[in-house]
Amino acid sequence: MKYIFTIISLVFVLNTSFAQKKVNKIKYKHADVHKFDSRIDPDAQMMIGHVSFEHEGTILSCDSAVFYQGKNIMRAYGNVVINQADTLHMYSDYLDYHGDTKLALASGNVKLIDSKMTLRSDTVRFDRNKQIAFYPSYGEVKDSANTLTSLRGTYYTEGKKLVFTSDVTIVNKRYVMKSDHLTYYSNYKTVYFYGPSTITSDDNLIYCENGFYDTRNEVSYFKDNSYIRYGNRTLEGDSLYYDRNRGFGSANKNIVVNDTTKNLLIKGQYAEYFEQNDSTFVTDRAVAINIMEKDSLFIHGDTLMMTSLPRTDDRMMRVFHNVKIFKTDMQGKCDSLSYNEKTGIMKMLTTPVLWSGKNQLTSDTILVTMNPETNKLDSLKLVNNGFIISSDTIGNFNQIKGKLINGKFKNNYLDIIYVIGNSETIYFARNEQNELIGINKAVSSSMIIKLKDNEINEISFITDPEAELSPNSIIPENARKLKGFVWRKDEKLKGKDELFKDSPMKVNSITNRTLPENLIPSDEEVNNIKEAVESKTGRRINTNKLKLNNLDLNR
Repeated sequence: MKYIFTIISLVFVLNTSFAQKKVNKIKYKHADVHKFDSRIDPDAQMMIGHVSFEHEGTILSCDSAVFYQGKNIMRAYGNVVINQADTLHMYSDYLDYHGDTKLALASGNVKLIDSKMTLRSDTVRFDRNKQIAFYPSYGEVKDSANTLTSLRGTYYTEGKKLVFTSDVTIVNKRYVMKSDHLTYYSNYKTVYFYGPSTITSDDNLIYCENGFYDTRNEVSYFKDNSYIRYGNRTLEGDSLYYDRNRGFGSANKNIVVNDTTKNLLIKGQYAEYFEQNDSTFVTDRAVAINIMEKDSLFIHGDTLMMTSLPRTDDRMMRVFHNVKIFKTDMQGKCDSLSYNEKTGIMKMLTTPVLWSGKNQLTSDTILVTMNPETNKLDSLKLVNNGFIISSDTIGNFNQIKGKLINGKFKNNYLDIIYVIGNSETIYFARNEQNELIGINKAVSSSMIIKLKDNEINEISFITDPEAELSPNSIIPENARKLKGFVWRKDEKLKGKDELFKDSPMKVNSITNRTLPENLIPSDEEVNNIKEAVESKTGRRINTNKLKLNNLDLNR
């Protein structure tokens, strides 16, 4: 039985091998003039006028040809046409066709038409066995949506897939793509980038080194050093999603928004951008960095938004919840904050506190004004229940309290303070030898306080003052603090590293989805891209279920 099985297997292999080696001959169909020319080759047949051949269902026609029947080779000249099953047509001035290998080398004004796609080049090598066409020099591909050019290109007819290398350009009515290596699926109008690539439009410029772009539905995904530049701002991240029709972009991990005109950086782990209202939303360890020559200002919060104000050139930054501020000479905390880039006014809300040098400043609302040109601190307002506290080296607290407190900065330090309405102060007075001489308690409707070296140096009472300097020993502890006194030293940031203290890295829903590391799909996976587009746009596209699962297609 074993020997019978072996013999059957051997026969099967031999039959299979024979079938694989079987070659169909090129069949001559017609020519107006048909003659042999032994001067060229004993096997050569000359054919002139309306020449046609057939090979395995494909019709080859031309003005004239030399046919080497024994070698199964034909060379065609003038108005050469290959008609493959009435679906693919290739036109050229010259064709060298080998029947044994089914390889066709066309040259001179080559045009290959497959469905609604047209490929043009000076030379095309077409492998009918593998259904692959290759052009080694400049070529152009055109379909209903895009025009593509490159120095070299390969066309896979079965998947309508084109692979372009060297100086690739895609021209669409809305943008121009440039790359050194990309793949284009003509059926789906989808581009895959494998190397440094740019997409330039009137709205923005996109750069990536890996990703894809659906030119039919205008949705795309990029990674590897990718960024979107719009005007003077750039959005970059480990990965980017962009919907051109909606004017919406999102970025994941290691986000940087760079505004070169305002010297402003915004960082985080997730961001969204809306072109229509020029707005950016950043969350997950979000921080804005106002870059200054010697000392940058850092503002952190759970959520950070940059928006353009309607009908103005103003841009507003808003930071929500657990806001922290750090600058070498100023620190702060509040629950929410807004900053107007044009006016330089920063507004702090909900239990705000600000530290400037040795001074702690609190009120219901704090307004800080910075010079938009120099980014230096200019002035501040403590609106409602303003309170300023400074501590000396032995634990005494100088205090200023008022309904409204205005301050002016000099070289980024408080220089003079105006207290307006219900002014109160407790001041530990010292002589020139810095010896404590008493405690000055004063009440006035308004007062002016001058500072030196960031400490109270002089107090002037404007109207109806009531002041008393008492020896330190006779003032009890409970009388040394004004009503509403709260010392918040433990909350003060010691360095910018403390911005993210108690703010652990979050995992956004979008980052839970994993994309294949190389972003290069198989031919089968490419067919699934349509499903992604269908779920995004609501249009029926008749494709298989999406396998690439990292795209934020639910937004």
